[in-house]
Amino acid sequence: MKTSSQKSAGRNGSEYAHFSEQTVLTQPFGARNCAITIGAMDQMTTVSSLIGPWKGATSTTLLQRCRDAWDTPFEALSDLMVATFLSQRVAVPQLLVEAMRRLDSEPRDDTEYFDGQLAEAVSALKADCV
Repeated sequence: MKTSSQKSAGRNGSEYAHFSEQTVLTQPFGARNCAITIGAMDQMTTVSSLIGPWKGATSTTLLQRCRDAWDTPFEALSDLMVATFLSQRVAVPQLLVEAMRRLDSEPRDDTEYFDGQLAEAVSALKADCV
């Protein structure tokens, strides 16, 4: 598929391209390279728009936090919720792109439970090559 694109390189050497029809994140992971291809995202992309509406009870505070953020556009999510969704393996390809964008170009928003929580969630996914 041929599309127009804009490539950008982040501070930590990651490279990601934003295409009109798809977004590709290519990240070197040690001796192996992994690439993630996803559908185009816009400013209103939410977990709900990708996975569907929330179903089921929220019997724990973790589930309650996830349900509360389910319909929030990715750009409006806190760093804590991006890290939480990634750690729980929710909408990983799309949120990984968002997390990498934040780590490369934005200061942390002071919502993480500990310094580096978002970076740790991304690193854990890199280790798994997800």
